[in-house]
Amino acid sequence: MHFPGTGINDNLADKAKKLGIPVWKFGGA
Repeated sequence: MHFPGTGINDNLADKAKKLGIPVWKFGGA
């Protein structure tokens, strides 16, 4: 999961979704 409230992680999550990368990888959860 990405961390809500943080523009950087939110941006990564958005790019990840477009690229088809599981968003949870960025959160390490």
